Amino acid sequence: MGDTSSGAVRRTNAKIDGREDGTMEVSVETMQYVEKCKAEGLIPCGWTGPSGYKYEEGDTPPVVLMSLIRLICLILWLVLCCCVTIILLLPAIPFGLARRQALANYFGHTFGWGVVRILGTPYRVAGQEYAGYGKRRPVLYLSNHCSVLDVILCMWQVPLYTVGIGKKEIVYVPVFGWLYYLAGHYRIDRKNRKSAIESLNKAADWMVEKQLSMMLYPEGTRSTTGHLAHFKKGFAHMALRTGLPIVPIVLTGTHKAWKNHTTRFRAAPLSITFLPPIDTTGWTVEELDLHIKEVEHIFNEALPQDQKML
Repeated sequence: MGDTSSGAVRRTNAKIDGREDGTMEVSVETMQYVEKCKAEGLIPCGWTGPSGYKYEEGDTPPVVLMSLIRLICLILWLVLCCCVTIILLLPAIPFGLARRQALANYFGHTFGWGVVRILGTPYRVAGQEYAGYGKRRPVLYLSNHCSVLDVILCMWQVPLYTVGIGKKEIVYVPVFGWLYYLAGHYRIDRKNRKSAIESLNKAADWMVEKQLSMMLYPEGTRSTTGHLAHFKKGFAHMALRTGLPIVPIVLTGTHKAWKNHTTRFRAAPLSITFLPPIDTTGWTVEELDLHIKEVEHIFNEALPQDQKML
């Protein structure tokens, strides 16, 4: 577990400057992990686009008009992709959940590919060697979350046999909710803590049994400011129960390309960065809070200044 090439996280006496609530302990291995990512050019993340690239930020008439056109195209593209995938999923029900999950992943890859082109956003993907393409290796993918676009980008980029967890009400969303249900993604009742924990435990056992990966958003909900928020404990409990490695996915620019609670779309440059796996086999319940803070620290170090934790 001392091998820092795996991103192993262990507690030591090392400390870094904290926030207003005091200092935060971070292991030597975690700091070495961050340095490794810097040496590979993966962090700090963020991209300003091609040389000389600019995009309109205000609500000017052209932005409003193009946003309306893009919104209509997005809705039509979503309905088309969902309907085709549902038609394919229905006859696949007798052949098992894994096949349905793979079909749903193809939906995500196709839908995400189209969304980026409809929005007209330049993008850059880095660290793809850590994504696990072409390999059936279960991992926990974690991503920061400040826009609906985050979910779309992750669906587009994660490998086959990756599942998600959503709130139970998602099945009531027309068309997309039906696809989500048929694909067999897990749903939890976030208002009922006991039920949510039981669902997470079942999902963890099911992942290991079926050799599936899972996509998680550790902040628990979208950040309203674009800045990283404190992580919830759900992902850490999943890591403890499964012992699976964590692959961070750091997203930048999505809060500008598609702002929360708006239908304004801007061609802001996007970056999608996969970081090396973080070994969780040595994690313990006693140091759960520390493990969470250390993963949080890695994301905060990776994000550009306008998305770092306040």
